[in-house]
Amino acid sequence: MTTQSNATRLADEARKLMEHRMDEYNTILNKFDETEPKKDDRPVPYINPPRTILLEEFICLKEWGRDIGIYGYDDQRTKHDFRNLPSVTKSSIIDYLKKMYDTLDVMRVIVGNKRQPWWEGSHELMYPDLKCKGMLDQQIGNLRCIIVNLELSIDPEDGPNTGRDDASPGIKMLFRRCATEYTTFFKRIERSLSLTYKLPSGHIEGPRNEFIRWGREAGVLREGRKFVETRIVDSGKSESRGQIVKVLLSIGSALGTMSELLPEKYVSGEDLTTADTGNNSNSNLGLTELAKGLIEQMAILRQYNESLTRETKNLVRR
Repeated sequence: MTTQSNATRLADEARKLMEHRMDEYNTILNKFDETEPKKDDRPVPYINPPRTILLEEFICLKEWGRDIGIYGYDDQRTKHDFRNLPSVTKSSIIDYLKKMYDTLDVMRVIVGNKRQPWWEGSHELMYPDLKCKGMLDQQIGNLRCIIVNLELSIDPEDGPNTGRDDASPGIKMLFRRCATEYTTFFKRIERSLSLTYKLPSGHIEGPRNEFIRWGREAGVLREGRKFVETRIVDSGKSESRGQIVKVLLSIGSALGTMSELLPEKYVSGEDLTTADTGNNSNSNLGLTELAKGLIEQMAILRQYNESLTRETKNLVRR
C-alpha cells in the first residue's frame, strides 16, 4: 500500500470516528432540558451548568474537526489537512477518538437517569446518590481532557506576538508538556489493575481534569485578545506570569516524581518485590505503599491547580 493511499485510509477512518462521536455527543446533549415552565405555561430558556459545559466543549470539538478536515469538510476551513499530519499524530488522533466512545457511553447512561418531565417536577438530573453526580462531573472532565489533547495535537507550540521580552518558556508550551506528562503517567498506571483498585475512584483523574479545565478557562489555547499570554501583557501583571510559569514547572516535576514511583513492570497480587524493574529504586514498594505515595502526590497537584486558578483570577478578563 502506498503512503498516499494509507493516508487516505486513515483520513477516512478518522472521519467516520468523528461522525460517530459527534452523533453520540448530540444524543447526550438532547437528553438535557433547554426550557423550564412559567406560571403562564410559556417555557423559557434556563441555564443547566453540565449542559452548558458540554455544549462549549462540543463547539470546540466541532471546530477542531473542521480545522483538520474530518468533520463538515470544507477546504476553506481546513487549517491542517489530516492526511498531511505526521503518522504519530494521526495515530494519536484516532486513538483519542476511539477512547472518547467509552467516556460518552458512561455519560449517556448517567444523563439518561432523569427525573420526571418538567410538568411533573424538577428539571434536575436524578442521581441515586452523590456518587453518581460526581461520576458525571468526572466524565465531563475526562471528555474535556480528550478534546484538549486533540487540540494540542495540531496546535503550534506557542502563540504569536506574546509580547514577552524575556526568554522564559511559553505558558502554552509548559501546559502542553504537563498534559503530555499526564498522558504518559496514565498509560503506565493503567497497566496495573491491582494498583488502580487501591486508589479511590476518580482520585487520579481529578487533578488532571482540574488542570485541563484551568487551561481551557485561562485561555491557554485561545487566540488573539483571549490568549492567556496576551491577557497577561495587557493586564501589566508580569508577576502573575512568572508565578504561573513557576507552578507549571512544579507540576511537571511532580508528575515526573510520580512516574518514578511506578515500577517498570507489574506483577499481579499485593507484592511488587518480584517485579523485574531493572534499576528502579522503588521496586520494593508494595501496592498499598505505592498507592499512598501517589495519593500524596495528587494532593500536591491539587494545590498547584489552586495556585494556577488564583493567579489567573488576578488577570484582567477580556
